[in-house]
Amino acid sequence: MKKEKKSVTIRFRCTKEEKEIIVKESNSFKSMTDYMHRRIFRSGASIVNPVELIRLLDEIAVEMGRIGNNMNQLARHVNRTGFMSEPMSSMYVGLLREYILEERELNKLFRKIISL
Repeated sequence: MKKEKKSVTIRFRCTKEEKEIIVKESNSFKSMTDYMHRRIFRSGASIVNPVELIRLLDEIAVEMGRIGNNMNQLARHVNRTGFMSEPMSSMYVGLLREYILEERELNKLFRKIISL
């Protein structure tokens, strides 16, 4: 599209609930107009709320940190004692599974960011 001055106004009707959604989703953009332009004219690209994205990344990072700490504690115990009991082995496998799921979720978020 050729860059030209935006001189035409378009109005449309929506419900109160729809307006609330539009206002909420457009809060992280320069203006509601900027939000609508990106939403309509950037085909194939999804709109990412940066505040929500940072919150999700932070949540995942905290959870991955907790899982990593627990795995390190189990590894230290095994290195100290020389063996791993059945309950500890099950716990380790569970933590590893959880870690992999969190890593996949993080990869999904990164792919979403990259596709912008």
